[in-house]
Amino acid sequence: MTQCFPRLLSLLGLLLFGFVWQIVKFTNPYWVLIPDTFSLGNITGIPRVVMPTDSDTYESQDQLSEQSIKTRVTHVEAVCTRMPELSRDCDKKYRFMLADEKYHVIYSEIPKVASTNWVIFMATLDGRVTVDMDSYDQKLAVVTNRPSLARIGLRYLSDLSYSVKDSYIKNYSKFVFVRHPYTRLVSAWIDKLNPGVDWYHRQYGRNILRLLRKNATTSVIKSGSGVTFPEFVRYLIYLSKYQGVGFDEHWVPYYKLACPCTVQYDVIGKIETLSEDAAYVMTHSFRLPHNASFPSGSQSHVTGSTRHVVRSYMKQLTGDEQDALYTIYEWDFLLFNYTREGFVY
Repeated sequence: MTQCFPRLLSLLGLLLFGFVWQIVKFTNPYWVLIPDTFSLGNITGIPRVVMPTDSDTYESQDQLSEQSIKTRVTHVEAVCTRMPELSRDCDKKYRFMLADEKYHVIYSEIPKVASTNWVIFMATLDGRVTVDMDSYDQKLAVVTNRPSLARIGLRYLSDLSYSVKDSYIKNYSKFVFVRHPYTRLVSAWIDKLNPGVDWYHRQYGRNILRLLRKNATTSVIKSGSGVTFPEFVRYLIYLSKYQGVGFDEHWVPYYKLACPCTVQYDVIGKIETLSEDAAYVMTHSFRLPHNASFPSGSQSHVTGSTRHVVRSYMKQLTGDEQDALYTIYEWDFLLFNYTREGFVY
């Protein structure tokens, strides 16, 4: 009987872990679905797509943008058809989807992808809000005040009833912007952790340093500042072992926030072609005149220097760490047709 007791405890422990895991999985919106070890880019029927370029024959930039956007939308649909699990494992509360009730447009807000400027653009349409574009504090005050946004007809879907939410998703024009996953990741690390801001130092920096920095002093851990890029990546890899529980919205994968396999987007734009894609959204989704302008201050394309900076940080990782990091974001690479080429060693 005494020999069976340890086995019984082990069995009860496994059952308890399974129960707790199911609770975590369905209550935490940002647990991350880790792909299998095979390369998604090699799955039969989902090849990398070739985007239209200026060398093709188009009568206008608008026509080129339209064809590029259609190609992206079609590609996402093809991936989603073959990966039904992606539609099950997204944040269906749509916490970051902002509906403009005047223009009947939904913007899927992804942090670190020009999201602040898109919310500012929507808030200032028709003079609904006046913002000094050179004042970061003013812009931040606008985008973080949900009650004020709601009063001018900008409402997050998570604040709406299910019936209204479903109606908006069905009838409104919907758009989302993405960027290369690695440029977003480096941008998030710099902005939030190095040098970063105090809240992120307390919320994430302390845990990262406590877990991953050898011989870290008590004062260093308490400050939570100075997290290196390799330490940040190792923390994400560590979290991925627990299906990404604890991922912040600034580095959670796109498929979790934007739900591209659940929400059928009319426009999928990219930071790499921000000027052209933003112009297309303004004229086709918001139906504004062609002279409408998008707020300045966002990187409109990935420059050689941007790629060089990202590569310099990726170079600090071991080959195994680069592969593990890619695995975390592999769904995003496939869905939005990005590759690691030029960013890793």
